[in-house]
Amino acid sequence: RGWSRRARRALFGVVGEASRAATMAPTIDNEHKGELAELKTDLYDPKRTKKALKKMALHASLAGCGGVPNVSVLLPDVMHCLESNDVELKKATYLFFSALAATNGDAVTMAFNRIVRDVSDPNPLLRAIALRTLTSVRVENMAQGMVEPVRVGLHDADPFVRKTAALSVAKVFDLSPEVVESGNLLAEVTGLLDDANPHVIANAAAALNEVRQRAPFSVLEIKMPTATKILAALNECTQWNQVSLLDTLIAFTPSSEREAVTILERVVPRLNHSNASVVMSAIKLMLYHTSFLRSPEAKRSFAAKMAQPLCTLMSLPADVQWTCLRNLKIILQKYPNVLQTADVKTFFCKYNDPTFVKAEKIDIMIALATPENVHQILSELKEYCHDVDGEIARKAMQAVSVCAINFECCVDYCIKIVLGVIQDKVPLVLQEAVVAVQTVFRRYPDRYESIISEVCSSLEEVSEPGAKAAIIWIIGEYSDRIEAAEEILEIFFESYKDEESQVQLALLTALSKLYLNVESDTSVDMLQQLLAQTNESVDDPDVRERALFYWRLLAGDLDVAREVVLAPKAPIE
Repeated sequence: RGWSRRARRALFGVVGEASRAATMAPTIDNEHKGELAELKTDLYDPKRTKKALKKMALHASLAGCGGVPNVSVLLPDVMHCLESNDVELKKATYLFFSALAATNGDAVTMAFNRIVRDVSDPNPLLRAIALRTLTSVRVENMAQGMVEPVRVGLHDADPFVRKTAALSVAKVFDLSPEVVESGNLLAEVTGLLDDANPHVIANAAAALNEVRQRAPFSVLEIKMPTATKILAALNECTQWNQVSLLDTLIAFTPSSEREAVTILERVVPRLNHSNASVVMSAIKLMLYHTSFLRSPEAKRSFAAKMAQPLCTLMSLPADVQWTCLRNLKIILQKYPNVLQTADVKTFFCKYNDPTFVKAEKIDIMIALATPENVHQILSELKEYCHDVDGEIARKAMQAVSVCAINFECCVDYCIKIVLGVIQDKVPLVLQEAVVAVQTVFRRYPDRYESIISEVCSSLEEVSEPGAKAAIIWIIGEYSDRIEAAEEILEIFFESYKDEESQVQLALLTALSKLYLNVESDTSVDMLQQLLAQTNESVDDPDVRERALFYWRLLAGDLDVAREVVLAPKAPIE
């Protein structure tokens, strides 16, 4: 059907050798011999053939699980079903072939030539099913034999066959990219984007999107007339086909601002779709085409149209919310003004939100923080710091620390929140609170020394390496103002050998600062013992190198050592 005689001879010549090789005797399944015999009998009973084929398809699908009969031994007995004129019987037969091809492609090569014949069947349903089954055979040396049937399917008069052929190109490409490229099938699939049937356009778009993800070369170039047809097909396709069409339009590069505006205006209605995938695909396409706009006012206008649909996604189930939030974090990194008009309360955590959703919402809240709404956000984070979920409480404390760094106007409120957590002495959150204090001191030096006593009062509850390193840094940095600095550092000195490298490095630096600030006999003895102990018992090369550096530095001119160790540091950003 539509093939030249030479093409037929070439096709059957390619598959002939592979088909003969596949006729080797399959492995005998003695364990299920009785069940296989019963299935074989049913295959020749016209009343029970369809039921037997469906049962065999189920066994073929579960072949990798074990405990099911090896139905591939019945393949020669199935072949006679393909000669029937009963469409339902043939559909059941191809269902079995498809299931078997997924787990045992080599066995199905026996029927390859016979399936190719059905690609030219007068019934378009059978043509499509045969083509789908043909390209399901995962045997690489059969890929060349699939090219001509797929090519004929791409030009079939029936749209159902054309859309099946379009998806078949992606399957053949996954099997052998070289065969698809040499057969020029990608160009023919691209031509289907101009098809009159919207479902054919959608399947062609889905196939090209699949190929684009794997191809090491440029697959698709779309012009404005084709883009217009794709946009027109959006209203007549299913929701998942709309996703494919929107993703394909990413390949269209507008040649003028007017074309970009046309695309944006046609895509805006997709933002109100009930399917989150359609909304996110529309957002992605709009963000891409917004970059081609020259007018700042036009950019703000389209950004405002995207804000409300993104907020609406927060009412969806938790798993969909999480996916949307993860994408939104990436979007905000490049387009921070997308949610400029959104209300940050939309992203406040609900009591029944799962932990993974709450964590993402906290990140979004910080990304949306401004001097105008940061106090509102901090009030919400204050509640999260006392959450029964320790992971969320810690995440909230980290967010408070970020707000303190980014917004000077709210530092006092952040300090109040941190001190409240320290006074409550909740172990998990306390560790993050100590680190937050260190962060505030590094960002705003010499401004909040009055809270050091509160931090030191929780010394016994500090157990994590990061928190220990933070409190040691605080003691060392302000050792000239803390009367009990020697006694506090001596606590960590006693467990020095058992501490993590992070704590050991912090203690070396803190004792060096203490010695240079105070120069007491106790600080000298502690530092000498610490350096000697590091040289004798510590294996970490970074710690040993730091200790050797301080030993040589402090053995020389102390004024030079002060210029190095006590040098003023720029505040962190």
